[in-house]
Amino acid sequence: MFSKKEDLVTLAKESKKLPNFIWATILAFLFMTGGQIIGGVCIIPLYIILSFSHSLSSNLKILELFIQLSSFVFISILVFVRVKYIEKRSISTLGFSKDSWLKKYIKGFVIGLVMMVIVVFMLCLFGCVSVEKNPSQPIGISAIGGVMLILVGWIIQGGTEEIVTRGWLMNVLAAKPKS
Repeated sequence: MFSKKEDLVTLAKESKKLPNFIWATILAFLFMTGGQIIGGVCIIPLYIILSFSHSLSSNLKILELFIQLSSFVFISILVFVRVKYIEKRSISTLGFSKDSWLKKYIKGFVIGLVMMVIVVFMLCLFGCVSVEKNPSQPIGISAIGGVMLILVGWIIQGGTEEIVTRGWLMNVLAAKPKS
């Protein structure tokens, strides 16, 4: 683990191979695109098998969501492989910390949730949104399952964005010596 005086940029400077601005930007794009392609290809057999299931064949949207979410795992793996084997540094230099990580995660989650609730409240207060009388989507208690599914998706997707941008890209760009 790193001390309080060591920040992520300092740790990134110890990398064996830092890309320049252009190459780092291209790599970030390749992580995103490559992870999506790898995730899509790897999940095809599961998609085919599950599409024959009577319970899931009627709702292939859930399967498609699962495919999209699986691509985020592969995006993260590509970043981890780059950091570990090419840049020769620890995965912890991406910002992962064992020190009360769950408490910090829950605190950030609650802050984000409160901010979203405030926005929705203000939209309702100023009449910018309305609830339909005959909605095509479930509302109230019946919508909780869908909301939880979307929430899990946001957690996975948001975590991947943080790994690629704040964990890797920003620190690599800041660590690169100015020419």
